Amino acid sequence: MGTPALEIRRGRRQDFAAVMRLLAPGTEAEPDRRTLRRFRHVAADLGADLYVATLGGKVVGVIHLSYARTLGGGQRARVEDLAADREYAADDIARRLLEFGLGRARRRDCASLGCVPREPATVAALESAGLRRQASEYACHLRGEA
Repeated sequence: MGTPALEIRRGRRQDFAAVMRLLAPGTEAEPDRRTLRRFRHVAADLGADLYVATLGGKVVGVIHLSYARTLGGGQRARVEDLAADREYAADDIARRLLEFGLGRARRRDCASLGCVPREPATVAALESAGLRRQASEYACHLRGEA
């Protein structure tokens, strides 16, 4: 019997624990109601994309893309979150999720796709999927979060 194939499907509410395990490894605390509600809204938002990669039914990767219309031309896509399970071929999973995300952005007729990597390991996946470093992003926190 062969190794199960990687499948990419839309994220669902029931994927919360698996997705959080990927995005915040080592965090075992019970989530609060606000976090659960925010995840449900993200999973149900048809104006954004939340997709998971699975191997044999186990969630091993996640990508969350947001989209913004601009007055200056074309819609803009952004990778908000990207994570893959280190127990598996994480770089390959992340690259395949990014390629999938690029396809989704093209179907939405986006002019660009951007990503600010959270960790250095993501940079290789970004570059192998065709993304190139272009500039730094500037931001401010609006809720007092650091």
